Amino acid sequence: MASLIDDGEGKYRISWTVGPEKRRTMRLGKISRRQAVIVHNLIEGLISAKMTGRVDDGLAKDLARVSPNLRDRLAKLQLCEPGERKVETTLLMLLDEYRRQTEGNKKSTTLVTQMQTRKALIDFLGEKTLLTSVTALEASRWRVWQQDERGLAQSTIARRVKQARQFWRKGNEWGLVAGNPFSSVRAGAMDNPDRLEFVSREVVAKVMEACPDRHWRLLVALARFGGLRTPSEPFAMRVDDIDWAAGKLRVRSSKTEHLRGGGIRYCPIFPELKGPLLESYEGVAEGAEFLLPGELRGRGTGANLRTRFMKIIRRAGVKSWPRLFHGLRGSRQTELAAEWPLHVVCQWLGNSEAVAAKHYLTVREEDYRKAAAGKGTQFGTQSELDRGLPAGTAETGNVKKPPVIEGFSRLDPKCPDLSKGRKMTPRGVEPLFVG
Repeated sequence: MASLIDDGEGKYRISWTVGPEKRRTMRLGKISRRQAVIVHNLIEGLISAKMTGRVDDGLAKDLARVSPNLRDRLAKLQLCEPGERKVETTLLMLLDEYRRQTEGNKKSTTLVTQMQTRKALIDFLGEKTLLTSVTALEASRWRVWQQDERGLAQSTIARRVKQARQFWRKGNEWGLVAGNPFSSVRAGAMDNPDRLEFVSREVVAKVMEACPDRHWRLLVALARFGGLRTPSEPFAMRVDDIDWAAGKLRVRSSKTEHLRGGGIRYCPIFPELKGPLLESYEGVAEGAEFLLPGELRGRGTGANLRTRFMKIIRRAGVKSWPRLFHGLRGSRQTELAAEWPLHVVCQWLGNSEAVAAKHYLTVREEDYRKAAAGKGTQFGTQSELDRGLPAGTAETGNVKKPPVIEGFSRLDPKCPDLSKGRKMTPRGVEPLFVG
């Protein structure tokens, strides 16, 4: 029926006759003879099926495995029906679909970081890149590129790798792509100990003196002495969230509103907060809902708040610290954890003990000084330790003598010395039976 013709130089063509006079030819170009034989057998099977009107299962499977281009060529030669061409998903299609599906469930800061990851993927891979062509090697190169070419911090790179994994994971669920090239890429740690810096009370006092109004003083106080996530939690605070009688402050957290409790927690009105809170409370206009004014809340959710805070810090004449508001919150948690049980502090500040230890707690200089001087610990001073006294007794003179129990105290001269090889009698410690 069909003839396989070798044109030399590795080029082949297949020729067959349709009807009494028509002859058709498909040129295969330069391929291996084995591939040419496979196509030749397929064409012969299609010609036979066209003549008999029957397509067996084997032929249908072979036809389903051919490439879309070959299927189109066979259809033009009227050997089969055109196949359904699958739309190849590009990187841009995946990223756009992810944004449409998840935009309503994300907080503004999360959307910002995801857009940054999206731009980094497009800049490196190209928006028209097919997802099927993105390999694990390309994913690994993208990670290295962000470090070597962009100079990003390891914590930033780790967050972007995890977000890229999430993009592809969702693509798998939606049937847009098979596999995840980022699953084998090492993300790294998202915490950065080098950016943990304790902000002392002396520095904060100077900053608060340089604040332009009571609103800024309250904002700084809530961040440093209340440990609030800034700007989201202070800006959500309402006038009726202050319970002066109970000494408690209700905090509304958008970050944890999906968890048990609906993002509502309570923290004490610490002594450092009373002044700024009272100052703002007395200045609130009648009928106002929020403690901080709308003009500050409206412009304070982006970089503008940080820029204005940097100006205040420079005006105070102090050196700025990494992660301005995060550093204030971490400093407060470090202070409180040195005085209160960590689970209590985490309840007040709205995070877990694991998160606090990894992202917030740091070691202060005064911790080293106290430890070196033997002060401020449960073990007592160095003098007490040397003398074998309980903590606090050296200063008060309240040293209790150990109790004396007749026949057993080591201080009792009548106590037998059991350390010199004396053994118990074979009858043990039970009383003798007297009949």
